[in-house]
Amino acid sequence: MGHGAGNPEAVFTSLSLFNLLGLPLLILPIALGSIADARSGIQRLEKVFEAEVVEEQDEIFVDSTLDASIRVTKSSWVWEPNNADDGDQEKKPDNPIADLSIDDQKNPTHPNPANVTSSFRLTDIEMDIKRGSLTAIVGPIASGKSSLIQALIGEMQQISGSPPSFGGQVSYCPQNAWIQNDTIRDNIIFGSEMDEKRYQAVIHAACLQADLDMLPQGDMTLIGEKGINLSGGQKQRINIARSIYFISDIILFDDPLSAVDAHVAKHVFEHAIRGSNYTAGHSGIGNQTKILVTHALHLLPKVDEIICMNDGKIQERGTFDELLAAGGTFCALYRDFAGGQHQQNDTANQTPEKAETEISTKSPTEKDHNQSLDDRVDHIPKNEPSGKIEGDDDLNQMQQEERVTGSVPWSVYKHLFTAGNGKWLGPLLVISVVFEQSAVVLSSYWLVWWQNAKLQISQATYMGVYASLGIFQTLSGFAMGAVGVTIGFYASKNLHHGALKAITRAPLAFFDTTPLGRIMNRLSKDVDSIDNKLNDSMRMVLTTLSQVIGAIILIGITSRYFLLAMAGVTAGCWLLASFYRPSARDIQRLNNLLRSKLYAQFTESLNGITTIKAYGMKAKSIAKHCRLLDHETRAYYLTTVNQQWLGIRLEGFGSILVFIVAIISVAQAGSINPSQIGLILTYVQTISQSLSWLVRQIAEVENSLNSVERVLWYQKNVPQEAAALLPDTDPNATWPSGGSIQFDSIVMSYRPGLPQVLKGLSIDVGAGEKIGVVGRTGAGKSSLMLALFRTTELESGSIKIDGVNIREIGLDRLRRSISIIPQDAILFEGTIRTNLDPFDEYDDQSLWDALSRSGLNQKNASLGETKEKYGLDSVIEDEGVNLSVGERNLVSLARALVKNSKIIVLDEATASVDFETDAKIQETIRKEFGEKTLLCIAHRLRTVINYDKIVVMDGGRAVEIGTPLALYDQETGIFRNMCESSSITRQDIVSSRERTL
Repeated sequence: MGHGAGNPEAVFTSLSLFNLLGLPLLILPIALGSIADARSGIQRLEKVFEAEVVEEQDEIFVDSTLDASIRVTKSSWVWEPNNADDGDQEKKPDNPIADLSIDDQKNPTHPNPANVTSSFRLTDIEMDIKRGSLTAIVGPIASGKSSLIQALIGEMQQISGSPPSFGGQVSYCPQNAWIQNDTIRDNIIFGSEMDEKRYQAVIHAACLQADLDMLPQGDMTLIGEKGINLSGGQKQRINIARSIYFISDIILFDDPLSAVDAHVAKHVFEHAIRGSNYTAGHSGIGNQTKILVTHALHLLPKVDEIICMNDGKIQERGTFDELLAAGGTFCALYRDFAGGQHQQNDTANQTPEKAETEISTKSPTEKDHNQSLDDRVDHIPKNEPSGKIEGDDDLNQMQQEERVTGSVPWSVYKHLFTAGNGKWLGPLLVISVVFEQSAVVLSSYWLVWWQNAKLQISQATYMGVYASLGIFQTLSGFAMGAVGVTIGFYASKNLHHGALKAITRAPLAFFDTTPLGRIMNRLSKDVDSIDNKLNDSMRMVLTTLSQVIGAIILIGITSRYFLLAMAGVTAGCWLLASFYRPSARDIQRLNNLLRSKLYAQFTESLNGITTIKAYGMKAKSIAKHCRLLDHETRAYYLTTVNQQWLGIRLEGFGSILVFIVAIISVAQAGSINPSQIGLILTYVQTISQSLSWLVRQIAEVENSLNSVERVLWYQKNVPQEAAALLPDTDPNATWPSGGSIQFDSIVMSYRPGLPQVLKGLSIDVGAGEKIGVVGRTGAGKSSLMLALFRTTELESGSIKIDGVNIREIGLDRLRRSISIIPQDAILFEGTIRTNLDPFDEYDDQSLWDALSRSGLNQKNASLGETKEKYGLDSVIEDEGVNLSVGERNLVSLARALVKNSKIIVLDEATASVDFETDAKIQETIRKEFGEKTLLCIAHRLRTVINYDKIVVMDGGRAVEIGTPLALYDQETGIFRNMCESSSITRQDIVSSRERTL
């Protein structure tokens, strides 16, 4: 090409073709990334599609001619490894870890319970349940009681025998209630037709009328996700009401009475489970066949048949009298844990008719002013609400997701720039962009000079300079990409961490009113959009913007007329984009909102999949999910159509630009040499292509900034708890040294505007005292514990621990100083070690000691006397699903033993375990927490009658405080009536105190 040689047509045609490759090569990494994401997604879906599933019947086999309600013949079932994600959180009671010795657990061939070949199984099950009968299933911890119910509804893998035969339609009441984000009424009728007469009978049978009376909207009150704004007892009674409202011939109850108070459990058992004369006369309630898994052994004399389970087998079956007379496993279990010989005699000799008369059978509309237990405890006037879900019409509902309108504010850009460390990386990005485009312009002009031999230098020099400019352009482009990706990485990470930190520090009220699906949408899909779409779009904007600016400068140097044409086309593109942006932006926001609803629905359905299948509601659930998916897809489709609309018009403007530039070039052919014309035509094609892409990517950036806006909203607007640390006022390291607690006139509500749940409550707890807190569901028992942990802040009053006001203590310090053993144990995926000591603060000997003292690590006879049941590295699956409910509670107990706090809180910790496990926990508490201050919320009064004091709560107040004996001696007192309802005598209290001394 030197010294006038070379063909401009060939040179600039080649250059034009190479420039046209620029945009496709820019998009290529995005395409490759999308292919990788698609491949990963397809592989994950493939694993789901190919996964081994339980071969369930879509419809439970119903044989109306069957002479029994349920018939099972010599059948066996097994839990599949890792088949733990039951929809209702109804955890299988088997324990694969228990099958491993310590050596096995350390052996690399057993890294996970999924490798255990001997999964828990039910073996040789034979059942023939009579129509209209009530059958109880009992047995020790992890014996297979709940698994038998799960097997009947098709949740276990059947390995032998024929599927169960049912003599009618089945309904199911799970152990842990599944509550939909819907009204109380819709949760009860669950897709069935509304029958007012039947519905009112169900409300009475489930003891829900008092709760509904507290609510301004009654049964039309909207329940939060997972029933988060209900107490445990209220959720379980709605769960029971659903099972008996559903038109069915057979009802399966999986331990529903564990979460309700003793007197409420008695009412529910008589009216909803056993069926009283009242309910039997209304729409068939009370006439069904019922199977009840229960730990309430004192109810067993009232059932028709008892099945005693042990180690996955039916050990014994028969009537109550037959099993007691047989003197076998059931007899030993009953005599050990039914509460003493006197209760056995009283209850065994009591006829069902006599027991039935003890429960009020009046209609909900009838007025009865007697002094029954239900009147004194259950009835709360409407002007004194005590439940957790009451409140104003708007305040008891889930908050609507915020929807921003208008353009994205500049503050969002600023926050994004700051989060990406733009203060330091921004200048580097600008420098790299300038260097890259400078190299592009210089290399193009250098090619013109080389073709025209403008400089009197050698071919080698031309070639060397051109190659150097190409290398410099490549390095600058690499630097620009690297700095841009780094900014995107830091921006995404810091925004995600900021939002996550805000959520973890949010108060309880935020989670009461915010669906989990909404939170997951922001922390997953929106963060993914910031990670990928926004990062790629901003890189494209920078690249194409620099290309357009560089091309404009290069063409402008040659002729000013081209700048006029460029200005006109640019103005047209901008007007087009201005018309497009508002609709695209708002459609993207709508898409995000609809996706949150889709995620929430999917999460809710997944949590309740077992219940949905048991009721035969799969088709309706899938239809609802598909409807929400269609709504979200419509918004996404509109987004794509919008983009295509814009793209076609931008391409048209690009073609107009090329046409105008070509006309100008022909008109100025005499004043511009062929090389310059070739250069202009080459770069005008680049401008045409890049300008169209630039406008589209600017709009895409704004759409993606909606995700930044949403994540920032959580970071900036989510309400926060008090400070985690208060160095200036936190007490010294030895606090609390005694453990005394003073509740002084405390007043608390769950959210501003809601009625008070604690109303001027005052209690003095001495150091080392054991306090039992009792009362009806919604009386404020759990609210008292929330106030102690400052999970919800007080409106007035104070709580002092060892004389220090807890408002003056940082939350981290306060909560680390108190241990809690909750009703539903919270376990995390990991090992025994990481669950007992998540912060790695204790040595192994302390952890082993806690395992032993909690009763978790007793000798396992089946493994040999020298083998321990658990090791510190035994695997715990998510939520502890590979442990039984009782074992999870023992892990919580072991965690409290490790922590060795001066103050221990038990929030109905033994409500969901059998009497044997309850006895173990209570014995451990007596031995290990003798010098500790203990606050225990209890449904089972027998667990607290040996405590130093009893606090009876009602309507958010402490209505009775004193020793168990003193309160029992108040003949008209609430505690006295609760004891009588649970068959507890004065001698029981005296004997219990004597055993603990």
